[in-house]
Amino acid sequence: MSAYAPTVTPLPSDDFMNAIYGGRGAVAMSLIPKLGDVNRPSRHGTLPLYAAAIQGEEKVVRALLERGADANAESLGETEGTALCAAASAGHIAVVQALLDGGADPNFAERSNEFAATPLY
Repeated sequence: MSAYAPTVTPLPSDDFMNAIYGGRGAVAMSLIPKLGDVNRPSRHGTLPLYAAAIQGEEKVVRALLERGADANAESLGETEGTALCAAASAGHIAVVQALLDGGADPNFAERSNEFAATPLY
């Protein structure tokens, strides 16, 4: 057995992503100031705004937008795209409205997947 054990330095987004995907929106809210750049993806390429949108966390989405999250940025995790497309496809109407209020373009075609798609298609 090797004595070598690589260390992985946690990113600020790790705790945030764990909170969002764990259904702990209030914890995620408290971690937003620690993110620094709210447009920095996690080690897997997921943007904080995308994660909050797909989970239906309207308050977190609004807080991220207030801190400068790009409402039209594409998350680069596998099978991900824009927060607006994610929220629309998941039926999170309040999150869709929050994203539109925050400047998301409903005609912006995400290109992360094999074909261009908008929130309406």
